[in-house]
Amino acid sequence: MKKTEKEVIKRLESELLNIENLYKSNCVNWCGKTKDTKIYTTEIISNRISKKLFNEIKEIERKETYYTNNHDGKIHNNSNRHEENFAKQITGMTLKGLGHIMDYQVPLKNIKSDNVGKLDLISFDIKTMSLYLIELKYGKNKETLLRAILESYTYFKIVKANKLIEDYLEKIISISKEGINPSEINVKPAVLLISDCKAYMDLAETSAGKRPELKKLINNLGVSCFAGEFELEIKNINIEEYTFKNDYSKPTH
Repeated sequence: MKKTEKEVIKRLESELLNIENLYKSNCVNWCGKTKDTKIYTTEIISNRISKKLFNEIKEIERKETYYTNNHDGKIHNNSNRHEENFAKQITGMTLKGLGHIMDYQVPLKNIKSDNVGKLDLISFDIKTMSLYLIELKYGKNKETLLRAILESYTYFKIVKANKLIEDYLEKIISISKEGINPSEINVKPAVLLISDCKAYMDLAETSAGKRPELKKLINNLGVSCFAGEFELEIKNINIEEYTFKNDYSKPTH
């Protein structure tokens, strides 16, 4: 059911009281335009979210290593977890802009009751010395780009960056095949959107200038956006990065 602009704002204001769970809120997944002002609901919400709100999110002090050494990449064909299976299939690949995909389903919890999920993927790009925390949207996923951006940035605020680098440093060194200064590694939030998912289509509209407030939010939060598509074989996946400039002009990609 379509909402009025006032209804969207009222719902958002209540959800902002619990900023670490904003990405889970139904309102960030509302599609379409308001019934009165004919504005995208995600535009109204994006306009009212500021970076400083996320300063309330506290890092989770994970005691165990982030690295899971029993990840075998085994695909469960009878499973409905298509997104996770796709993540496993691209782990080990080197993708344009993202670098080497190092791992999937990276845990963030310290204790079982911590109300947080897992990083879908992490990658390391030697060219930019970037360790990307990747939120993946794949296949028939119906979640909005706004939700993907908020989820990625929330996890970025929760993770202990120095510990994550330390736990994956051996793997990073093996990938780069040269000495690495950990202090030069930058941890960054990112989304990887595969064609056919809702967020992928939202990104195309954002790039075309149809969602300027969402574009501003992406830029302000510093979330890197990557879109990918493939035809027959995943190994031939084509990745493009969408870069949103400070003047909010049409991005290059």
